[in-house]
Amino acid sequence: MPIELTSRANQTYRATTFAHEGMRHDVYEGGTGPTVILIHEAGGLEHTTLDIADRLWAEGFRVLLPVLVGQPHADGSGSSVVANLLKLCVSREVFVFLTGRTSRVATWLRALAAREKGDHPGVGIIGMCFSGGFALAAAVDESVVAAIASEPALPWPLLPGSGADLGLSPGDMACVRERYHDGRFGFFATRYTMDRGSPAARIQRIKTEFGTNVVIEPIGTAHSVLANAAHPEQPDPVAVPALKATIALLKERLRPAAASG
Repeated sequence: MPIELTSRANQTYRATTFAHEGMRHDVYEGGTGPTVILIHEAGGLEHTTLDIADRLWAEGFRVLLPVLVGQPHADGSGSSVVANLLKLCVSREVFVFLTGRTSRVATWLRALAAREKGDHPGVGIIGMCFSGGFALAAAVDESVVAAIASEPALPWPLLPGSGADLGLSPGDMACVRERYHDGRFGFFATRYTMDRGSPAARIQRIKTEFGTNVVIEPIGTAHSVLANAAHPEQPDPVAVPALKATIALLKERLRPAAASG
């Protein structure tokens, strides 16, 4: 595991480790300010995730990058979606098939968020692809005040009705629904309109539970909304509004005084 990762913008993220309830993961960190936990996609922690982290760093946030599967590679050379998906299939921390269940790794993420809150109003969390639903699952904890789910892919839609499942137990679903409607955390979801890796039924369920105004759906068949928007040289123009909305929500919830000023 590299001690440091250097992004395409020459920002350096340094490795630490966090353990909770028998789960231990490396976490890269960089920047200063309120904390945002940014979870990579199925390809692993690579340059595309670091592009998003660089944008958050530039906006005045401290960014934590957990490594949940695979080996991190800043240049993308070690990315292996297939290998990582196979690892996820046998993981005891991530439920890729089960519906109505919260993945165990959500408990680890909640503990990480609680540790990182500090003197700030709370922590933000962004999940993408296989980790998209983890952002909402982490929002059970009061330390999470902003959650962004980008192209949520789990559980895989293999069984009838599973495409609309949000990867939450009934109790956790009730908790985040109540917290959201009470205004205790902000939530936002995004997905390309024709993304085959993230079921349309799941986004419709999000609209049903949290309202149509929490979703931005750029037109297209691609998968990685925020990564495409944050590309340093060729950002996808239809995805850029989702990245802007993400940053705006994080500022509103994590730095309310600055956002109102």
